[in-house]
Amino acid sequence: MKKIILRMFIILLILLASSFILLSICDRDLCENEIISQSRSPSGAYVVYVYQRACGATVGHSTHISIFPKARQLNDNDTGNIYIVGSSAGDAGIELRWLSDSSLLVSRKAGLSEYKAESNWGASFLGKVEYAHADGK
Repeated sequence: MKKIILRMFIILLILLASSFILLSICDRDLCENEIISQSRSPSGAYVVYVYQRACGATVGHSTHISIFPKARQLNDNDTGNIYIVGSSAGDAGIELRWLSDSSLLVSRKAGLSEYKAESNWGASFLGKVEYAHADGK
């Protein structure tokens, strides 16, 4: 009887450990960010990143733009905090130009599937984002 209880206990421990391992593997973020370009603001206080985000074989690439304080690095959990477009970086034709330390001009092709295009950024103050079409349309 003791052997049966011991075996059941060992089987239960194995099942619990296997479940924990499986959940930790499945819980990982399957997305990757590939930095296409980055640019510091005129004072160097902020960095704007243009990056391509890929989230597995069944989901297409998208292009994102994020602005962070200079000490903050882009990681694979980040999504665009100012701009997201449903096409690859090359197809989007994105060009950036800092107008001031708190103002950014984003030029991109016309007719893209834009999912996010914020006109302000920043938590403690509002920076401005302006948009223009690079191809004149």
